[in-house]
Amino acid sequence: MSSHQNLQQIITQSATQYLQQAGTSGRLLYDFNKAFEKIIIETTLNFYQNNISSAAKALGISRTSLYKKIKHHNLIES
Repeated sequence: MSSHQNLQQIITQSATQYLQQAGTSGRLLYDFNKAFEKIIIETTLNFYQNNISSAAKALGISRTSLYKKIKHHNLIES
């Protein structure tokens, strides 16, 4: 499977999960961006079995940026 297909699968799973969480009322753009970023990071990390390098590459960001986002969204234990 190509990385484009992987990313497409990750985005589809993340969007589905977001829509389930948002409910019928949805959210404002800021809330959407924040919530969706967290979901797509979680989904990508799960897809790549918590391999930070692979997840960061798939998301198109540096490992350092991904670590910061993981910490920001409280996705790791301190």
